[in-house]
Amino acid sequence: MLQVRARAGHFIVEGVCIFKVYIGNDRELEQAVDELNACVVIGPMRTPVQDTEYAISQLNQLAARALSSGINDPGTAISCIDWFSLALAEIIDKDLPGSVFLDDNQQPRLLARVSDFSGIVKAIYTPLRQLAQSDISVTVSLLDFWCRLAELTQRSDRLEIITMHGNLIHDEIVRVNMPDFDMQDIRQRHRKLTALTRQPSGEG
Repeated sequence: MLQVRARAGHFIVEGVCIFKVYIGNDRELEQAVDELNACVVIGPMRTPVQDTEYAISQLNQLAARALSSGINDPGTAISCIDWFSLALAEIIDKDLPGSVFLDDNQQPRLLARVSDFSGIVKAIYTPLRQLAQSDISVTVSLLDFWCRLAELTQRSDRLEIITMHGNLIHDEIVRVNMPDFDMQDIRQRHRKLTALTRQPSGEG
């Protein structure tokens, strides 16, 4: 049985443990270590092919620069939100690969660190939510995005995640004490999101 303690995109320091191997004897262990090390590719740069969060951070950095005081380009930030929307729409109603892999006899053999839906959403929207506090148009776009996603699924686990992030956006804007005129758009979209994510009575 094997536990993979790092995943694609992690910065690996020489000597750090990236595998835990549960095996019968020392001879088998020595052979397994050589074989496993041969399966790991280490390079100087992250890549977006296996490392989902790298692509996310690149787009978030673009949004951050667009919303900086020196550039002040909310339109570019909203375009980033649209591209994130397109990507998440592809997986909002799908099962993602699990972290436990079984052999032909259905016995667990590999425990790997993977990006789940909650982690992907957090990587995308935590930075965007923090950046959007200073721009009402970007905040409105974020809530519009959550509404669009909520219309694409009935999965209670995904709707709970959407609800949580929508509430965080709303609560942070309330604390900023926006003018009532601006808050009307926020409240309207938050009410719509609440209605879309409300689960029928008796469902988990």
